[in-house]
Amino acid sequence: MKKTLFFNNKSAKYLGDVKDGLMHGKGTYTYKDGSIFKGSWEKGVMHGKGTFTNAFYFSDKSIDGKYVGADGGPLTGIFKKGKPQGIFKWKMKSGRSYVGRISVYSDGERIDIAFNGRGKLKHPGRGGYVQEGVWKNSELVKQEKSKSPYITFVSSINKKNLKNDVNYYEAFAKKIKKMRFNEVFIYSLKDLPHKKDRIKLALKRLLMFAATKEENEKWDPNLVTRLEQCFKILANFQATKKTKRVFINDVESKYFKLYVKESKAFKDYIEFCSEKYFKYPDKMMRKIREEKNEKKN
Repeated sequence: MKKTLFFNNKSAKYLGDVKDGLMHGKGTYTYKDGSIFKGSWEKGVMHGKGTFTNAFYFSDKSIDGKYVGADGGPLTGIFKKGKPQGIFKWKMKSGRSYVGRISVYSDGERIDIAFNGRGKLKHPGRGGYVQEGVWKNSELVKQEKSKSPYITFVSSINKKNLKNDVNYYEAFAKKIKKMRFNEVFIYSLKDLPHKKDRIKLALKRLLMFAATKEENEKWDPNLVTRLEQCFKILANFQATKKTKRVFINDVESKYFKLYVKESKAFKDYIEFCSEKYFKYPDKMMRKIREEKNEKKN
């Protein structure tokens, strides 16, 4: 039978199934602080699947140079005799998400939720910075290696890889000059000195390295321009079986469609480097270095 029950001098209420005067079945509990839980109940406590429709999250930390502050959104999972069981999924308004174990404290008027146990917190934005590992009271006490492809890529920017990348870049630049590159043509992959994917990786790492260097380190802006130019030129090389060049204005050609697709991808990457990171050149690499130092200590 559905009824309305009031608690704590009517500052909190329950609307739903009731048995023997207790919350039992499906129902919604509204706390004094405005938090709402909608789900299953048994003998007066949460039991079964339920959702905090507006679970509150707060952090005074800064991620990627941005202050986190208040956030929140629906949090869904399974309860057993009033205690959270297994994995919960939390989607927040900012785009932030958490998948993992939690703890819940309630005095009937308010609800406190914290990350407790193994879980993964993914922050919004391109690149998706990920904090994964074991949490205690919403603090990451044991961090595991991020599975984010973006973070993995940035972490690969080291002296050894950059040295090899420079060789690939120089070989490609010499080839372009030797063949007297003309942007009105689409070229065959046979014209490249190395595999296209390897050259692309080299250029991407070199550009990102330029974007993430410390402010007090010098980086030749002319070299950045040449890197960007090589990056764009690489779009002109497609998987043609012919050794002859193909006119780029042949819009019906499948090679032209590939060229358009790659040109856009290259342009987006260059804009990503320049707009998001050239303005804050020290943040990403500094963060990675700090994380490495913490592990060593």
